[in-house]
Amino acid sequence: MTSWKKAVLISLGAILLISFILGSYLYNGIIERPIVSELPGAITKVATVNESSPYYVGVEIKPDVIEMDVNETETVNINILNAENVHELLLYLAYNDRYIEIVSISSDYGLNFSKSWAYDHYALPLIKIEGKLDGVNNTTLAKITFRSTSDGKTALSFFNGELYDAEGRKLNHILHSAEIIIGNPELSEESKSFDPINFAMVTFGYVTLPLAIIYGLVFAIVFAIGKVILRIKKSDRGIIYYCIAISLLLSLIAYLTILIGLYSLLVGG
Repeated sequence: MTSWKKAVLISLGAILLISFILGSYLYNGIIERPIVSELPGAITKVATVNESSPYYVGVEIKPDVIEMDVNETETVNINILNAENVHELLLYLAYNDRYIEIVSISSDYGLNFSKSWAYDHYALPLIKIEGKLDGVNNTTLAKITFRSTSDGKTALSFFNGELYDAEGRKLNHILHSAEIIIGNPELSEESKSFDPINFAMVTFGYVTLPLAIIYGLVFAIVFAIGKVILRIKKSDRGIIYYCIAISLLLSLIAYLTILIGLYSLLVGG
């Protein structure tokens, strides 16, 4: 076998090896690791300070730590403190929808709730909460009822967003977050279980698919210019066809894996 063919075959093996290594890293880092597990209980986050505003506004979730069994429901209050000058509110509630679901959200102050297609940096879905808050202060803005859908998992729900006064100036504000502990993470075997569907989706979706596309494009370009610039022998061009075909096959497998995984998650609730 020529050195050219060996290099091509080695690169194909490298794609699979890289996919497995990076896929495992992403899976353990994004999916299986309890979300922000290094932050115990309630967390305080301080937003960007606006020097033109002397006010600090508190947004908190109470209770801030909840232990839930499977299918158990709990209601938390979203409170706002020191909000005399708050005119408008825009918050995002991030929650781990693999382990908890939102049963209901209600507010006595006409707030609007909507599902956001944006995701936070831990790939959690967001609930957008917005509305006018003239004269609202030191009270419960909303009540949210959660239901646990899995045992032994930690699902962190936290707020991030912006508060504005009547002149449109951003207010300094302190954001509190809540850690919702479902079941007993230390004793639950389910918390350590391997989810092949999610692993396949992460591996093929985040790693194999982009690598396969890049790989195929490289060899397509090589084939296109090979005669003139690289002067690839005719006997060696078959391996380029083979590599392009492998690239397309890997891409197809990745797409099918993602579709099957998404369908499984949707059907499974």
